[in-house]
Amino acid sequence: HPEWQIDLTPPSLYEIEKAIGNLKREYADDIVLFGEDADKMQSLLTTLSNNASMFGMRFSPSKCKMLLQDWVASAPELVIGSELVERVDRFTYLGSLISADGLVTDEISARIQKARLAFAKLRHLWR
Repeated sequence: HPEWQIDLTPPSLYEIEKAIGNLKREYADDIVLFGEDADKMQSLLTTLSNNASMFGMRFSPSKCKMLLQDWVASAPELVIGSELVERVDRFTYLGSLISADGLVTDEISARIQKARLAFAKLRHLWR
C-alpha cells in the first residue's frame, strides 16, 4: 500500500521552523534529528535551538546526545550555544535502545531482561 510508505528524507529548515511554530509546549523531549553531514546537522541544530528560544524554550546541552551510524569521516563537534554535544554509542529513544552499529541485539537483550523482571514480579501469582 502506498499510504504505508515512510518518508525518510530529513525535514527542511522551513519544515522544522513550521513544526516549532505549531508547538504549544514549554518544553520538548524526545526530539531526534537526522543528517548526512556535520554542516547540515549543525545548521539543523542551530536553527532548532534558535527557533525554540523564540517560544521561550531552550535545550539543555547536557541532556543532548549525538550518535553516529555508518560515519566514515572524523567525529564532528556539534554545539548548542557554546557547549559541545556528547557523542554516545547507544541511547534509549521512546523506550527502544538505538545503537551505533545499527543492530538490534542490545535492544532484544534489554527487552528480554525487562520481561524477566516483569515475570519475576508476578511469580507470587503462579505459586
